[in-house]
Amino acid sequence: MNGKNTLSGEFARDRETLKRLLRAGVSFDIMARPLEIAGKQSMLFFVNGFVKSEVMEKVVAFLIRLPADRAVAGTAKEFNARNVSLMETGESEDIDTIVTDILSGKLCLISECFSGAVMIEARSYPARGVQEPDDDRALRGARDSFVETIVCNTALIRRRIRDPSLTMEALKVGNSSRTDVILCYMDGRADKGYVDKLRAQILSLKTDALTLGQQSLAERLVKPGLNPFPRFRYTERPDTAAASVLEGSVLVLVDTSPAVMILPVSIFQYSQDINDFYFPPVVGRYLRLIRLSTV
Repeated sequence: MNGKNTLSGEFARDRETLKRLLRAGVSFDIMARPLEIAGKQSMLFFVNGFVKSEVMEKVVAFLIRLPADRAVAGTAKEFNARNVSLMETGESEDIDTIVTDILSGKLCLISECFSGAVMIEARSYPARGVQEPDDDRALRGARDSFVETIVCNTALIRRRIRDPSLTMEALKVGNSSRTDVILCYMDGRADKGYVDKLRAQILSLKTDALTLGQQSLAERLVKPGLNPFPRFRYTERPDTAAASVLEGSVLVLVDTSPAVMILPVSIFQYSQDINDFYFPPVVGRYLRLIRLSTV
């Protein structure tokens, strides 16, 4: 496949193309659900286990009851604007984008009623509960931590920083894994040149998959050398990550990883502890000096 592949606009041909690329019928969890909308053939593609059942049932129940005067539209965009009531929807004609979105958990609807595909956000990834991390506990403060679901992690940061300058850039890494990577920074506080350099470095990575998530990305970002000091700082605490972003640092979040990377980093940041933020400034500085003196 290449980025220039687009849907043909012929339902039967597009249906068979997507079934072939997704290997529907071979992989048991790739579902191709036929529908009839206003007497026209249609099909829903999705991954079983990634889609919220209640959302899918509501979508199907609504679509099969659509009258012909509303169902027939020229393009997916027109059909979406006229009939789909869910907030997070979109349209696409690019086959690569459609396949990646389906494998990421979106619902894909194609039909004889319109050209293109309607993409419906209905993802529900398996995830554990948000609880305090074992290795980075605080005497006071929040008791939540990052989990393996990237959308949940971005929400934990956004909850603490309600500023439109907080930017979450979505990138994808890995030819096979297409792993979601988020570049998080405060526009106007983080060094723009560093952000641009880091973004370019991540996008230029030539790898098949980030099998170990964050660790795989870190190994590919760091060039071998004689520098014995760590290049990244990790944290499982959303409050620590939020404080670092407000100080001008950049966060890198990787899907399936329950921690974030903080960079750039200096040796002095390794003398910090989350409890320092909850003490008076004088006490916090005193504790940091004690740690530095014992290094």
